Formats: sequence, C-alpha cells, structure tokens
Amino acid sequence: MPLKSSLLFLSLCICIFLPALAQESLLQQYTQLFLDPDHRSGIRVEEVMLPSPAAQTPALGYGHVYEVLLIFSNGQPSRKYQFSFQTAEQRFYELINPDRDLRLLDRGALIRVDKKDLAYIVLDHIILISDQNRQSPYYRHWGLLDVNGPLRSVRWFHIRPSNGDVDMHQEIFAGEEQVLQFTGWKEEMSSLVADYPALAEKVAGHEEGYRKEDVNRILLEYNRWVAENDPGRYHAAAIPQPLQINPTIIDARVKNSYAHILQKTDFKEEADKLIMESSFSQPNTLFNADSLYDLHLVYRDGREEEVQFSPAPMPWLRKHGLPWFAGMHLFMAEYPTLPILREGTWQEVKKEELAYYVLDRRFVMVHQSVVPGASEDLAWGVLLLQGPITQVKWYYSYDSRVAYLIQTYIDGTLQKANYPDAQGGWKKAFAEKLSDQPGLADKINNKEEGYKSPTDA
Repeated sequence: MPLKSSLLFLSLCICIFLPALAQESLLQQYTQLFLDPDHRSGIRVEEVMLPSPAAQTPALGYGHVYEVLLIFSNGQPSRKYQFSFQTAEQRFYELINPDRDLRLLDRGALIRVDKKDLAYIVLDHIILISDQNRQSPYYRHWGLLDVNGPLRSVRWFHIRPSNGDVDMHQEIFAGEEQVLQFTGWKEEMSSLVADYPALAEKVAGHEEGYRKEDVNRILLEYNRWVAENDPGRYHAAAIPQPLQINPTIIDARVKNSYAHILQKTDFKEEADKLIMESSFSQPNTLFNADSLYDLHLVYRDGREEEVQFSPAPMPWLRKHGLPWFAGMHLFMAEYPTLPILREGTWQEVKKEELAYYVLDRRFVMVHQSVVPGASEDLAWGVLLLQGPITQVKWYYSYDSRVAYLIQTYIDGTLQKANYPDAQGGWKKAFAEKLSDQPGLADKINNKEEGYKSPTDA
C-alpha cells in the first residue's frame, strides 16, 4: 500500500478517549468551591502574625493536615499537596509572605515551592490569591478572596519592609480591573451593577444596608443575581482561567526528579534529535551502544519504576528470539516487551502494561491510550507537544522498514492535516481554532511577521 494511502487509513481509524484526566478531576473537585460567591474566611489581620501553636482561627486548626491546591500562573498543571502548620512549622504569615517559599508536604516529603509561580493557593476551603499579574502598591502580594464572581472582593496583606508588620487593604475587581475608588463611590458602584436595576437603585438612593460600608453585601447580592440569570457569565468569571487550562496530557504526579520534565508543553527541540527512521539495524547515534540510560516507567495502574535501558546488542535477546538491537523495542508495536536492567538483572517488561516512559530524562514515549483522540492503530510515539494542541510522532512498520506519522490533536480531536505541513487554507483554519486567543488570531489574519506562512504554524 502506498505511504499516502496508509496514512489516510490511519487518520480515518476510530478514535479513543482517556478517562477523566487528573487535571479535569481537579477542576471538577474545586468547581463548587469557586462557584460559591461568599468566601469570607473570618481570618483577621491580628491573627496573621500569631506563632504556630496559636495559629487557630475559626477556619484552621494547628494540628490538622489539609489538602492544598496550587494553581500555577505559568502554565504548569494545578496540583494538590498537603499542608500542616505543625509539620511545616509555619504561621499563616508564611502563606502570605511573597518572599518566603511555600513549604508543603508531597507524599510525606517536605518540599518548597516558589510563590512567584503561583496564581492561587487553595487551603481547605480558603482561597488565597496572588497580585503578581498587575502593577499596584500590592504587587506580588497575597490576599484572601472574600467575594467571587463578576465582581470580586480581595483583602490584600501588605508586609512592611521596615518592621515586618502586616497591614490589610480591601480592593474590588471587575474581572482583572481594579474598580471603586475612594471618591465617587456611590456613582461608580451603581454603574457597576446597572444591569441589575433594582440593586443599582438602592445603591444610588443610599438606602440602609447599601452604603459604602456594606460593599461585600452589595457584591454578594449582585453576583448571586448574575449566577441565577446568566450562569454562563458567572461561571466564566468565577472559575480561575489557570485552573481550566490543561497544559499536559500525561499525569505529572511522578517522582520529583521527573515532574519538571512531564510538565513541559514543548518537547520538539529534544524530540527532533531522536531520529528513528532507520531500520534500527544500528542503535541511534544519540546513544552510546556501550552505555546504560535511565528509563522511567509509568504503568497504566499508576505504578512507577526506575530501571535502565541500553541500545547495545545483548546476546540474551537472541535466546528469547528477539532482535539483536534493543532499540527496536522502544516504539515498534510488534515487539511487545522492553528489555530492561532491573536491579542488576536483565529482564523484560510488557509494554501493554505501560502508559508512557521517559528515556534519558529527555524523551517521552507515549502509548496511544494516553493521547485523547489517538487511533487504535497507532501504538507508540514520541511526544512533540502537549496541551490543548497535542502533537505526537508515531512510529510503525511499512514495507519492512520503520516509518513515522506526525499527528496533531486539538482538544482531543484529530486534525485532518499536520499544521506545519498544511498547504491550503491553513491561515483560516488556524485562526478559527485559536479564536479563544483573539490577539493570536489577529496576528495570523493580519499576516504579521512570524505568523504569515505554514512554516510558522
């Protein structure tokens, strides 16, 4: 069968989809928390500096171990950890201090996370929010989310550099824009809630319970009205965008030494070096045939294992009727096992038990079951891109030689063409697919430099 025909056949195969991914389940778990407009935790500024044994508020206890959700601002997947004032030896002050690393428990091990990478910290039912994404007197500071929705209320904590004392300051937001200045409050607030005429009239009329000191009550009433009358708008405003983004298709809940690898979205630079178009009669030139390389296995049942791999010819393979060079096992579906060195002994692993594996801490090989939308006829490939746009270089046999097929998936749907190779209509197709990023779509439509040809795709 000609190569073009075989590729067309592969592209028409029935797609399969993963069960709910870890990121999706986090969104499901925390959706109701963020959809509640009222988040007033009761934590007072005078409690922030209390020593650990006294770090007991109406909301938090000293000896309890809490789940903590970290929502990153830099594209990393949201992840859950554990936190305890006692184990981590922290006061609440440490949570809001932008100059202190966040100390958490990751499966029993104490780790540090740089707060500069975070957009939100969700401690039990308390939501802390970062002010790093806008210029203000409270830049890079942390606050408590009191009211959530189209109109938000945040209590920022400002730490004085001179003596370390903590001041608290409330700000109101409409989306990302800070609103409600000290002057003209009544007029501005009534304008913000103008689409709810009954509420706007009460604010403009300075009625009892709808004055400046009642701002949280007004915000809650407005947000609840929006939630009832325009739930789509409310949902979009209440759920943090970083929590909705799923930048990875593979589960990065692995050993710490591999997490940073699996949280990458772009593997192309390394993957392009992995040239496997030969017949595997020789080991890849990237690898020394006499060396052993780290191989991190992730099983479909969630197990992980550190082993080693070598592309070198091993006589024991012949005894098992296997090819002389182990390199063929990495991708080819017809070789159902991987020859590995486990605790000093050469053994075999059944590839059908694996979800993906990481070779030499650089290359991520994925099984088709990991990639939403991948065909059942494609077994193993090298991950090129992962995220809402995922790209895999699949390997298969063709006329007794090794062939490959690069396929692109957007939100789990196989695309008709690999965009970098698209010839006709790529601009319109790309702009439509990326319409949720208007600035990017405009650059494509306007043929700006770097956005005007298929080679830029």
